Amino acid sequence: MWSGLCFMLLSKPIGGYLAEKLFSWAPEWFVMSNTFEGSKTILFITWIMIMVFGNILAPAVEELYFRGYLLPRIAHLKGWAPVLNAVLFSAYHFWSPWEVITRAVAVLPVSYVAYKKQNIYIGMVAHITLNTLSSLPLLLVIFK
Repeated sequence: MWSGLCFMLLSKPIGGYLAEKLFSWAPEWFVMSNTFEGSKTILFITWIMIMVFGNILAPAVEELYFRGYLLPRIAHLKGWAPVLNAVLFSAYHFWSPWEVITRAVAVLPVSYVAYKKQNIYIGMVAHITLNTLSSLPLLLVIFK
C-alpha cells in the first residue's frame, strides 16, 4: 500500500518536475510513452505478455537479486543497507530516471522488511502485486 500511495502522490510533483527540468532534452516518447496502437487483439496479447514478463517474472527476478543476493552482501552497513538497497534498486530502473526519488521512497519499506525479517518473499509478493495492479487500467484503455 505504501508503494502505491507513494507513486500516486509523488510521481506527478517529483517525477514530473525532474522529467521537465532534467530530461527535457529526451524525446517525448521516452519520457511519457502512453501511445497504444494496434488492434484490440494485438494490444490484449501485449498486455498478457506485460502481465507475465513485466509483472510476475521481472519483479521476482529483481527481488531475488536486490533483496535476496545484494542486501545480505551489504548488511555490514547495518541500518544503511536497506537505504542503499532501495536507492540501487531505484537507479536500476534506468528507463524512468525521473522516478528515482519516488521509487526509492516507495521501495524503502520493502528493503527494510526484507533486511529485518531476512525474507525476500514479502517483497516479492508486494512487488508483483503493485506491478499487476498498475497494469490493470490498461485493460480499460484496450477495451474502451
